[in-house]
Amino acid sequence: MTRSDMRACFMYAVEAGVTSGETVNLKYVPLSTAVRFTLNGPTSGEVGINYIRLIAPEGTNINGTFTVDMSAASDTQLPTVNVVDGRHYVTMNVADATTGAYLTLGPNRSSIEVNMFLLLEREITITGDWYILVGTTSGTEYRKNLVTNTGNNTTLVPGKIHYLGNLPALSASGDWDASNWMVNLQRNVYLSEISIPGSWNSLNSEYQTQSGTYIETINSQYQVGVRAFHLDTRWIATGNWNYSSSDWGQHNPPTITALGIANGGDTYKNSATFPNGVYTGNCMTENAPTIEGALTAIANNVKDNEYMVVICTFAQNSYNYTSYGASGTGDWRHAISDACNATDITDKIIDASTLTPSTTVADVLGKVIVITNTYTEGEVSGSKSLYMNYGMTLVESTYTTENYHTTPLTYNNNTSTGLNMYCTHAQICKQDANDTSSSDRGYAPTLTEREKHVQNILTWSQNNYSPTGDGTHNTWIYIGLGGYIELYSGPFHTSDDQGTVASTLNSWMQDKITAMETAQSYYPVGIVLVNYAINYSSLINNMLQMNNKYRKTYDPNRSPVDGTYINGSGSSSSTVQSAAVGYSSGMVDSQTDAIGWTKSR
Repeated sequence: MTRSDMRACFMYAVEAGVTSGETVNLKYVPLSTAVRFTLNGPTSGEVGINYIRLIAPEGTNINGTFTVDMSAASDTQLPTVNVVDGRHYVTMNVADATTGAYLTLGPNRSSIEVNMFLLLEREITITGDWYILVGTTSGTEYRKNLVTNTGNNTTLVPGKIHYLGNLPALSASGDWDASNWMVNLQRNVYLSEISIPGSWNSLNSEYQTQSGTYIETINSQYQVGVRAFHLDTRWIATGNWNYSSSDWGQHNPPTITALGIANGGDTYKNSATFPNGVYTGNCMTENAPTIEGALTAIANNVKDNEYMVVICTFAQNSYNYTSYGASGTGDWRHAISDACNATDITDKIIDASTLTPSTTVADVLGKVIVITNTYTEGEVSGSKSLYMNYGMTLVESTYTTENYHTTPLTYNNNTSTGLNMYCTHAQICKQDANDTSSSDRGYAPTLTEREKHVQNILTWSQNNYSPTGDGTHNTWIYIGLGGYIELYSGPFHTSDDQGTVASTLNSWMQDKITAMETAQSYYPVGIVLVNYAINYSSLINNMLQMNNKYRKTYDPNRSPVDGTYINGSGSSSSTVQSAAVGYSSGMVDSQTDAIGWTKSR
């Protein structure tokens, strides 16, 4: 039987007319409403049950924060309950009280009877749009619309138990489904504790396998589990704009129509310099995708039970247009800001000014977080984007002396969110120290140097989220594993090699995840962008699945969800729990079950 912790069952008692000093004989009456149903396991094989969630229609409050008015209550008259902050779902995080592991249904345990507590303002009738979701440890999600054991709708009455009948048998054959990557996560998890795999230069054919149009490419990456996209932007020019170095008299700048995405083609390459010293720079043709189009395609993929991240950069060797917008003084940052406010997607782009160290998964569901990586100073008023400063052109003296780069995350490009980003990336790199590289794109670290920087970040994460770590949650992690190696024939640069970067760094990261599996000890890896994401879909999925595995507890007496004691043993003097399992980092647990953590006996 799987049952809610009775310490979380709300009850009340009223006793009138007691003389001062006399014993008060309180008769407690349940205020919570209970529902009961049977969950059947598979006929063959095993299924690990991660959570069970009862979902009512939007606006039907069965969970949350309530006030209780006892003024008219008696042992036969329930007090008045009013919602303050309601939710339309209740989640049971199912853990075995003996082992701390997620509950497994199979030959040794074919079914369980589930009891869930709700809190209601009034009687509520269950209709056909109520349903139960069962999330498994493999990421498969089962849905069952509710009917009673008599096949009729039922009315939930405060303080009463209601039997909902049997759910159909689960299947043990379900494969991991990337679309369910967040359904197994509690909504009170800090964003700093989420691992999000992504694609480096997402729409560039030199770095990613293309699937037709840019929209189809985004959709294909999304299907394999990519949840972070890198858009390397460059201005789009009209006509056949190509500055001729022999035509020194005209100095005609390009006519800019929109901010585009560097996609590996569709480029006007202009590397000449005007006599006055102004560098022309490259522009995209009108065939290139626009920032608004790409951002819209990404936002259209985000589901209500997940969130995604987009990191925007300005492509190296690009024409620097600074007359954008109605003011005539805007730059590429302002174009990104406008794209975030586009009518079709503005409700899906989260306002960066609302993000803080205490932001949790619940705050960003169904949204896209846009991060603009820029060294350009100056306010971008009204922008929804976060801003960070970690240049694509690396400086050798800085890169070789720091363990990793640290930069604040701001909104409007000038106001602190209280968050920092620990980060590392390199657009250009060398296979070993003896390789040749050009100097116009900055310092080119070796692959070994890049691995060292990533390891420094991972070591920090492992220590921070260990049982004895600080558990701070004001730092996000960004790891760029993409980029290329320049290939030379003698002194001549002949081509770029993205494949060696992918095979080396992607495999290295997979080894780190495998080590976590072996040790059964997990820690967040943050936002990770890789070359050829579709070709390395197993790595993408393994990083997604880490989010659920990281929730497992190190202490078998504690919940694998938040680290609180689940079998009545032990105690905690702290009034706060961490979103990280088993640790204390100051998270007030106010968003989970209607009435506390679930026990399994």
